[in-house]
Amino acid sequence: MQDCGLDKEFYIARERGENEVFPWEHIQPAVSRAFLRNEYKKAQRGELTHDCAAAAAPAAVFAKNLAYKLKWKVNKMKLRLKITKDKSIKVISHLEYVRTIERAIRRAKLPAAYSEGFNPHLKFSLASALGVGVVSYAEFCEIELAEPMTAEEAAEKMQKALPRGIRILAADVTATNAPALMAEAGGADYRVTLPYDKPVDEAVAAFNEAESIIYAKAAPKAKTKVKEIDVKFFIPHITVQNSGGELVLTFSCRITPNGSMKAVDLINTLNQQYNLNLPAEKADIERLDLYKYDAFGNKLPMLGKDMVVLGQA
Repeated sequence: MQDCGLDKEFYIARERGENEVFPWEHIQPAVSRAFLRNEYKKAQRGELTHDCAAAAAPAAVFAKNLAYKLKWKVNKMKLRLKITKDKSIKVISHLEYVRTIERAIRRAKLPAAYSEGFNPHLKFSLASALGVGVVSYAEFCEIELAEPMTAEEAAEKMQKALPRGIRILAADVTATNAPALMAEAGGADYRVTLPYDKPVDEAVAAFNEAESIIYAKAAPKAKTKVKEIDVKFFIPHITVQNSGGELVLTFSCRITPNGSMKAVDLINTLNQQYNLNLPAEKADIERLDLYKYDAFGNKLPMLGKDMVVLGQA
């Protein structure tokens, strides 16, 4: 400091005048300079200041929370978005995908609703978790809003805030008492493309005719245990196209409250049951659609008839 011509005592030890600009003036403590000067003088005189937070603050906080709750009950709505997870971001995890959408909601400055409590969270959810390496043209996000907005306005704001690799295809407003997305999702359509030039027609026919096929899979949290999956319960039928050294499998997979089945597990099942050598590590997996079922087992779209279409997959 001496080499720079600065005296540390000038900044540390001396008493400052009332009209002097302090080094910390750029900090906004939500109280006036005059109030702080008055408190300083009272401290020198040994006088106490009444704790205003003990009486006024709780009442103010209660009133603010009550006003928010009443406003939320009147204006609350749920916004549902059909979004993508494009090939450019297929290697990111589901957790990072969720965090990316959370950041986009904040950047878009949507009037999103938050949970109550000490550590509030955004009230939003995804319909079904997607595995790493899987491309999707039909992901569905539900966001609870504390103020009403049109689906088109909210979707346009979100699209501007989302990074490359996530596109909004459609948007809709749903009833506040509608079941959660996770509870509504009943099935998904997939397409799997991988390099393979050997015949698989017999294996596929045998798979489609079988009533039950058990696939033994190592339990993720217990390396010594094996989890048995009835593949036919989740995937009753598959179709195949094989030309030019490329194999394309398409199928529908059931989604239940207890989980679903991964496309890579289907490939491993075919290898295990029919002595194929399908290269699962080279498979391009795409989720083509996500849907729900009505009481008669008919497929229904996740969004309503009044949805706003913003793009194509």
